[in-house]
Amino acid sequence: MEKKSKPWYKKWWAITLFVFLILIIIGSLSDSDDSRNESTDSTEVETINRCEDAPDFIVRRLTDGLNTDGITLRNVKVVKSKDFESVYFVSADLQGPGLEGESDIATFATNKLDSNGLTFSVNSIAEEFSDWPPGSRTGFNLSMNDDGAKESRDCVN
Repeated sequence: MEKKSKPWYKKWWAITLFVFLILIIIGSLSDSDDSRNESTDSTEVETINRCEDAPDFIVRRLTDGLNTDGITLRNVKVVKSKDFESVYFVSADLQGPGLEGESDIATFATNKLDSNGLTFSVNSIAEEFSDWPPGSRTGFNLSMNDDGAKESRDCVN
């Protein structure tokens, strides 16, 4: 009794199906990597879109509150918080003796971008180099974890 061989198309059908499944798996893996990159990119784009140059009045107000001679503010940026109805986080790169690095970014908060606003220091750099009271001691308990704080800092970098 002679063994009958399967027609060639039945063998290739199984191989083709196997290859097709492998391609689907590889494609879905690369799509998930792309979506992770897209979400990271979209978060960065959203932060950039929220960045605004600080009005001159705010820059002068913050400069007037600095407690160390020879310090200036560079690249002052504002981001409106989504956590509060009327809070703006303002970050600036401090420049001066001992503050030559890029990590010396002070973050402040204000409730208005005009002359009637209150100003608070939010991070340790702002507390150390300014006379603005800590926002963490207010009823709002302002911190770097609030929406807009880290984003304003990212705008400065």
